[in-house]
Amino acid sequence: MQHISDYLKSNSTVTSLSLKNNDIGNEGIHFISEILKSNSTITSINLQNNKVGNEGAQFISEYLKSNTTLEKIFLSNNKIEKQGAQAISECLKTNSTIRELYLTSNKLEHKGAQFIADALML
Repeated sequence: MQHISDYLKSNSTVTSLSLKNNDIGNEGIHFISEILKSNSTITSINLQNNKVGNEGAQFISEYLKSNTTLEKIFLSNNKIEKQGAQAISECLKTNSTIRELYLTSNKLEHKGAQFIADALML
């Protein structure tokens, strides 16, 4: 992940990044968050099936609070629970560029879904 991270931090041509099905986990998500902090051209990122979990959702949320380019984020099948959904909902309250958010096949439960729904109503 370090090599990909180093390359993409300064890349100005890649607009879509798919890293699905790579088991990158929390450490990988930390690298991805660092990439996205430095890269201003990526508008779509697919992180499906990567065991992101709640901690990874928190990393992503912190990044998305100030992001102004990302429009699509795929987080399906990542073991995100209601705590992770709550973190994501917080960033949705301030992020105005996300147009598509995919969270299928996670463990959000009713409360996690409610966090997301409430954030989208603002």
